[in-house]
Amino acid sequence: MERNMRIEERKVHWELEEMKRSMEFLSKSFEESNCLLSTAVNENKALIKQNEELHQRVNLLEKNLGECQANLVKAEQYSRNRNLEIKGVLQSPNESIPDVLKKLGDAVGEDITSADI
Repeated sequence: MERNMRIEERKVHWELEEMKRSMEFLSKSFEESNCLLSTAVNENKALIKQNEELHQRVNLLEKNLGECQANLVKAEQYSRNRNLEIKGVLQSPNESIPDVLKKLGDAVGEDITSADI
């Protein structure tokens, strides 16, 4: 009977040691998981902040692009403010604009020189 008790005691002791090792393993795993989670949370916060900054920068660049496009349209319109479009005169691929203008001037009785063009 005493022998059986010692065998049971050893068995219980071994089971307790096994439980202790299991608990230590679980505790270590839990701490590692908490550390990884904390790192991930901090990285996520940094990425959220960086994302917000990039959104602000994109919005500013979009605003600047819109202003540049509007200025380009104004500049293109201004560059054409003294242009003259002649309708009813056929366009040929090898035409010389100064020659066409001189012929047009002759047709209406106005002398057009190269300096006028």
